[in-house]
Formats: sequence, C-alpha cells, structure tokens
Amino acid sequence: MEITKYSKPRKVILITGIITAVINLLVIYPLMHSTASYITDYNWLFVSLGGSVLLLLYGLTGPRFFQYLLFTFLSTIFCAVSLFVYSIWDSWMGFLVLLIGIPSGIVTALVFFILRYVLFFRNKSRPVEKAQKNKLLLKQIVLYIFLAAIILILFIKGGDWWFDLFEQ
Repeated sequence: MEITKYSKPRKVILITGIITAVINLLVIYPLMHSTASYITDYNWLFVSLGGSVLLLLYGLTGPRFFQYLLFTFLSTIFCAVSLFVYSIWDSWMGFLVLLIGIPSGIVTALVFFILRYVLFFRNKSRPVEKAQKNKLLLKQIVLYIFLAAIILILFIKGGDWWFDLFEQ
C-alpha cells in the first residue's frame, strides 16, 4: 500500500478524513467534554467521527470500499448474534444486544482491518499460492474470532474499562 500510487481524489479524501479526525479529537472533544454531562451530549462528535472513519476507510481501500463496508456490517451482525446467544436466558440482556453488539462489531472490524494488514499483507510483493491462501484465510478467521471474543468480553464485563484505567 503505497500512498504515492493513489489517485488524486483518493488522496484528497484520505487527507480530509485525517484532518476531520484530528479536529474532532483535539478540538471538538475537549470542548464538548468540558460541558457534557451524559454520553448523549456527544451526538455530533460521534457522527463526525463516524464520517471521518468512513472517509479514511474509502481513502485507504478505494474500489474495495463496499467490500470492507459489507464486512463491517456482517461483523456487527456476528457480534450482536453472539451476544444474543450468550445472553439468551437473561431478559434484560436482550436490550443490551443492540447497545453492546453493534459498537463491538464495528470496533472488531476496524481493529481486524488494521491487524490483518500489519500481520499478513504489509510486505507482500509476490502473489500467494492457492495452498497458502487457504492457510492465510484460516489464520485470518482465527484472528477475527479471537478479536471478537476479546472485544465482546471487554464490552460486556468491563463496560467502563476506560474509566477504570484512566480516570481513577
């Protein structure tokens, strides 16, 4: 993945996504954090961060953007169904499937995209043989399931883990 080989519109979209994310994280979030009382006060921050993530995803993936978006959608469904199966006997957990399953699916997909690139495709200069493609696919499936399990556990059991780590 060499950014110098990207087309000019993709470079502009990538730069726009980076600038939007930086502005949101370094300017808007501190301003909203000083006045917000509840998580619902961050609506516009979440919308603009989601937009910047979509811009970054399109800028990095280009013509394969819709495949990555479909994978993110399927990851969301997988995490929500996994959480539903986990909590099938608890009536209150059924409501939390939407609140925990959807964000955990999106986070799992985004972390998987990064780790997949770093671990498997960063230094690929030659094509992969068919026998090795099957091994590579199996490794990626195992990595995804492992990530999904870890992220679901973090979201279920330690929903306030960020506060526990950094705000005490």
